[in-house]
Amino acid sequence: LTLRNKGSAVVAPILLEGRVWGELYATRLSGQVAFTEEDCQLAEVLSAVLASGIAQAERFSQVEHLVYSDPLTGLANRRAVDLALERALVEYQVSGDPVSVVMADVNGLKFANDNEGHQAGDRLIRSCADAISQATGNVARALAGRIGGDEFAIVLPNVTLDVAEKVANSVLN
Repeated sequence: LTLRNKGSAVVAPILLEGRVWGELYATRLSGQVAFTEEDCQLAEVLSAVLASGIAQAERFSQVEHLVYSDPLTGLANRRAVDLALERALVEYQVSGDPVSVVMADVNGLKFANDNEGHQAGDRLIRSCADAISQATGNVARALAGRIGGDEFAIVLPNVTLDVAEKVANSVLN
């Protein structure tokens, strides 16, 4: 404290699920009135309020993930794809920026499921999702999603047809 010209400090841990997530830290300059026990109690209350807000934000994030992602692939789900396409089309109406959509349907999934079991089919779907994710990873604002059992879509706002074709070809390779 002395090196920083501080006369007193109060620190209260921010606890989340029984673990220290961070800390609330306040100081006063040298020569100012030192923190009191009441100040320490206030810091503890404030850290509890912060912890509650952080926990709520994390729960909201988890719910949002469940609402908008496909549990098998980790890609966006149909709801998220529909919303992204709707936003892109609204932007198109306003700005005239192009919107491209790449659709993919996995061939042979029924055969894999029937002959090798659903776990093999799930592996096939996940490997397709990985290829789609890699193909879209460097395209700004691209959203890749699984919209049905073996159907995928990639929404490409502000992407021309030639770039969309390159994305589609990189999925196939």
